[in-house]
Amino acid sequence: MGSGDKAIGGFAIVMALVLAFLLTPAFHGETVEWATGYMLDHYGYWLASIGWYVWFVLSAFLTYFGALVAIIALLCVVPMLVRFVMLMFAR
Repeated sequence: MGSGDKAIGGFAIVMALVLAFLLTPAFHGETVEWATGYMLDHYGYWLASIGWYVWFVLSAFLTYFGALVAIIALLCVVPMLVRFVMLMFAR
């Protein structure tokens, strides 16, 4: 692997961290009632009370890794699409 691959990987990690920082509160806010309600119904109040914090951490991980996979996929697919379009118009 060349040095360009490391740069793309580093860029993807930094962008995923930025997106996780920006999107985790929104994702957590939309889903925390569902998560704590599920915990309350199935496990009781004691787990639902700490479930808010646990769900925040899980939301951060989900947001980070989802953003990382999406950015890496985009960064790998875009050059292939550019080559494909260049080949199509080169005829």
